[in-house]
Amino acid sequence: MRDHGTLSPLQTLFTAKQGSAIKITPQLARLYGKFHLPIPRSRQHVFANFVSTLDGVVSLQVPRHSGGSDISGFSAQDRMVMGLLRAIADVVVVGAGTLAADPNHLWTPDGICPELAVDFRGLRAHLRKRATPLNAIVSGSGRLDLSLPVFSSGRVNALVITTTAGAKQLRQQKLPPSLKVRAIPRCRGDIPGDRLCRRSVIKTRAN
Repeated sequence: MRDHGTLSPLQTLFTAKQGSAIKITPQLARLYGKFHLPIPRSRQHVFANFVSTLDGVVSLQVPRHSGGSDISGFSAQDRMVMGLLRAIADVVVVGAGTLAADPNHLWTPDGICPELAVDFRGLRAHLRKRATPLNAIVSGSGRLDLSLPVFSSGRVNALVITTTAGAKQLRQQKLPPSLKVRAIPRCRGDIPGDRLCRRSVIKTRAN
């Protein structure tokens, strides 16, 4: 495990000051600074993060090099930010393509930044959240290998959001105890974002 002394504080160009300040651990505050989230219009709050080159490239789109690590230069600070965002999240949503690119990954704070695992656990406990966020995988086809760790390890609760046909495809395999499948009715192929983010789809599984 890396010593988090190798992590240096972020250098920020712009900081949003609107919204509520979230109290984070002293170590995370040293690395990240003040942490604010905008006040959501509803109780459900969706946020995203990605790393980009100066000219806007977010993925190299080549096998084994399609993730953000190749874009960030395997930046420890980038991993720290991802870990912090996962630490405050109830649910982490990823697509089937992301899962295919990193099949052994668990979308947890310490899964991306293990050197700050103690701080992330403390933050989740302070926020009265479960030990790990729900891992939600979006797949229109349902063609997923349920033996992968995100489904079978029991270390995270997992939810597959899919179509009716995709749910039928998945149930040809034995569903692990920690996995739930949610089919979006009247949906074929790709799942629109507005359907995905409805409270009835994800929120009931996060509680």
